[in-house]
Amino acid sequence: MTEDLAAQLAIRRIVNDEFTSKHFPLRMGNTAPIAYGGMTLGLGLNAACATVPETHRMYSALGHFLGPAILDQKLHCKVFRVRDTRSFATRRIVLEISADFHVVETGMFMYSASPIGVYSSTEASPTVQSSTKALLTSRVITKRDMEISTTMFAAGTLFFENRLPPESMSAQNLNGLAKTAKTTQDQLELTTKSSGDCYRLKSTSEDPSDQIACLAFLTDGGLSFLPLAHQNMFLDDAGACSSLDFALRIFRPGIDLREWHLRERSTIAGGHGRTYSEGRLWDRHNNLVASMTQQSILRPKLALL
Repeated sequence: MTEDLAAQLAIRRIVNDEFTSKHFPLRMGNTAPIAYGGMTLGLGLNAACATVPETHRMYSALGHFLGPAILDQKLHCKVFRVRDTRSFATRRIVLEISADFHVVETGMFMYSASPIGVYSSTEASPTVQSSTKALLTSRVITKRDMEISTTMFAAGTLFFENRLPPESMSAQNLNGLAKTAKTTQDQLELTTKSSGDCYRLKSTSEDPSDQIACLAFLTDGGLSFLPLAHQNMFLDDAGACSSLDFALRIFRPGIDLREWHLRERSTIAGGHGRTYSEGRLWDRHNNLVASMTQQSILRPKLALL
């Protein structure tokens, strides 16, 4: 396993518009022995980027998770060319992803929303390890909780530098593992709670395709179980929890994840066994650069029905 996410998400062209991953997919953020969805997204979008002109930049990717990828097989991607015009290109990847590209143009307006929460700066925020150790020292979590978190989210810390603003709910309850933790957002409605964290990619690759692949990997993280985490619950409290579909929107060309970015996640709606949540990403100049929305399955345990 490489510590370079761009290398981990690298693809090899088989013939024409067919590609295979150079590495086996990795597991993260799931109790089942299946591949992390962000791996699949990153590889698929990397393949799509390999088929468009260098003048075009991805602005949208839509798709469905039809089933999990397994860990002992490399992923195969076949790209279909749906549209090619002077300004736009659309690709359909046989991972059920539709990716749209657009030449870089001068816009009439330049604006973006700010985060819901107010967070400490990256420099003032502790690392994941320091934040977790502080929860252990204050007996908010157990050593077993810390071990579960470290193991389950190891891929994230392998590929990214990560800092947790103390105002973030996920920092205060360790993504829901600290089920008895008191947070500063306990009084808020579920849809107004937020979790923010800061990320910087360790990879040195500046290739636009690599950046898109790494963006997909990052923004896929934790949305399916976010409603659990914001209720001081974890994956073991649910009967089923996984993403059903996704929409990745990219608002600015030239994203460089080698610089620090703030990701904020919140949940929007839930009911009838499904949830809908969003993760937004800002650069250091407070520009909203990307948004990932997902609808997910979230079922109670059978004993709770």
